[in-house]
Amino acid sequence: MPMNKTQVQHAVSRIRQAQQDKIDQLYDVYGWEDKYLSVDEKVKLVEEGKVKFKGGINQYTRFVDAYDFSKYELKAGISKEGKKRVDNVISQAEEAIDQIQLGDAQEALDVIKKFRSV
Repeated sequence: MPMNKTQVQHAVSRIRQAQQDKIDQLYDVYGWEDKYLSVDEKVKLVEEGKVKFKGGINQYTRFVDAYDFSKYELKAGISKEGKKRVDNVISQAEEAIDQIQLGDAQEALDVIKKFRSV
């Protein structure tokens, strides 16, 4: 028996929630958070000669902006393996949603169960 619009929306929202849960777990394993240095840490790196001078400074340039700290600071991200796995989860979710939209209620339940368990 075909599902009505509300049932389809509910089934799709279940898949989207499971998708987000899986992605969050992958970021916990393969991801990292922002890492910024304190001013004291930056001063120490400059004193030790471990950072490169950018040049192009003027009277308004802050001391810490005159040096390149990018090697020591990280923006939040995920490894290549993690990105590959996230992309896989997204494609599986899209496939599951397509099956839900084209199937009946029992098929939708089966698809949701299968997606959540993978």
